[in-house]
Amino acid sequence: MSVAEMDLYDYLDAQDEQEQQDRGFVVDSLEKAEWCMRKLAKIHQQDMADEELAQHEIERIQAWLQARKETRQRSREYFEEKLRQYHQRLLDEDPKGNRTVKLPHGTLKARKLPDKWDYDDQTIIEWAKANQSMSLIRIKYEPDKKLIKEYVKTTGELIPGVTITPQGTKFDVEVDV
Repeated sequence: MSVAEMDLYDYLDAQDEQEQQDRGFVVDSLEKAEWCMRKLAKIHQQDMADEELAQHEIERIQAWLQARKETRQRSREYFEEKLRQYHQRLLDEDPKGNRTVKLPHGTLKARKLPDKWDYDDQTIIEWAKANQSMSLIRIKYEPDKKLIKEYVKTTGELIPGVTITPQGTKFDVEVDV
């Protein structure tokens, strides 16, 4: 099929679509349903083509931006390290007075980070049992929702605290492209 023929088909299809919309188009046959599916497939293909083009441009611009940032990263790291060293000297001289240093183009801040605690739960539980320190162990009660669902379905008895909300019917249109 030539480009001219494709353009003619697109034109005729657009005219047909406009006529259908003008007449209050109703899907009342398999042929009309298939026509709608073809229209949806074409719209989907156009969306995908636009997204592909946009994604290509986004990737190109992101690559450019990343390259620009990478060329400046060494300088950034150099100056930040020099400022960190300077701030550390100020803190060494006066640990309480120089936590924040305000400058015309920015602020140097130093904050003590909290200690990081890592826990090996099983080792702690074993230790607590051996040392009669079970007050350090929390026992957690929570409903087993899978078992509750099976129980209600099997017995028909609704358990207090359980609410069942019917969700209705969901309709999807899947377009094969």
